[in-house]
Amino acid sequence: MKPLLKIHTIAMVSLLSSCTVETIDTSENNQDLHPEDVNFLTCTDADPQYQFTNNGTIPFTLRIYGENNGVLNQDLDVAPGATTDMKSFVAGTTLFSFDSNTSGISDIKVMFDMNTCNELQLVIDEENNLLDAEPIEL
Repeated sequence: MKPLLKIHTIAMVSLLSSCTVETIDTSENNQDLHPEDVNFLTCTDADPQYQFTNNGTIPFTLRIYGENNGVLNQDLDVAPGATTDMKSFVAGTTLFSFDSNTSGISDIKVMFDMNTCNELQLVIDEENNLLDAEPIEL
């Protein structure tokens, strides 16, 4: 009977030594390793925003007009190579007007329906043309 007891004891020790116990802390830390599985907060009712980058050869003034609100925001004489801060304004149908004081360079006007939680990147290229842009939802 003693050999059977020894075999049983050895089997139990082997079985128990191969088991692992995971603590709650380790389980929570594993979530950090898979950020794609984490739900992110979404934007709610924030005013739309824009940012203007002038990669052109001359300064541009950007004025933003609301449908019924007049001038909502403006950036005066944005120098070549400069980028404005991200700025917010009232949601709605919005006209973006890029003006220069340089002859031979046409002023640029573009209109967007800007909703809450929208962001718009406006970029003038090296030939003083506005690149295609579309509002993105945050």
